[in-house]
Amino acid sequence: MKRSGVLIVAAVAVIAALVLSVGPAVAAPSRGMTHKITISGEFVNHWTTSQEQDCSPLGDGTVTVKFRTSAATRVRPYRDNYGPGRWNVAIPYGRALQSMKDVKAPGTITRVDNTTPRPYPEGSCKPSTRLGCGTFPLRRKPVARVRGYDNRRISVHFGNEFEAGPECLIGEATSWFGPRRLLGGDPEGQLLINMPRASAFKRRRMIRLHGGTYKKSRYSDGPDDFSTNEITRNATVTFTRF
Repeated sequence: MKRSGVLIVAAVAVIAALVLSVGPAVAAPSRGMTHKITISGEFVNHWTTSQEQDCSPLGDGTVTVKFRTSAATRVRPYRDNYGPGRWNVAIPYGRALQSMKDVKAPGTITRVDNTTPRPYPEGSCKPSTRLGCGTFPLRRKPVARVRGYDNRRISVHFGNEFEAGPECLIGEATSWFGPRRLLGGDPEGQLLINMPRASAFKRRRMIRLHGGTYKKSRYSDGPDDFSTNEITRNATVTFTRF
């Protein structure tokens, strides 16, 4: 009888040790998803161009890109227990969690090109047909996601290349992501959004967050050879509790 009692106690100790060893593999206190997330954004570039060559484009234009995720994604926003507590927006990964993956984010691109050919003293220049100007659906499978950045903010990512039209310019920026000197944002050019206190996700059913960047830049190789870009990015991230 005593021997069987010892064996039971030993078995319980082994099971407890196994539970404790599995615990750290879980990236959050609970693996259950708590919210649905949607992401939307807008990119606007008011640009100008001037080149010294005869018949080269001279003037200004605007490109506007808008996107929105096509479906809400089930996620768990939380702060981890490392250091000051980094924000995470996670999805299931087996018995643990991983960062949010890309989500389809269809949208449109609107190109406006007001340029005219630089005058050619010895002849005439071919006028532009403006082919490609107007509003069109985004191509190349646009996607969006958010990622934890630090203990106060998350970053918003949008993956798609902005294409010029056959005869419709769009300025220097060709994507949502790029160098800070052109797009603004953090040192890597990312758009960041401030997060509320962690307790807000338990108290409020819906949390809508906004963030943006603004940057004006100029590149010049001479008085008649330059370009400017005035770029604004805005993003909205909405968390809705189940």
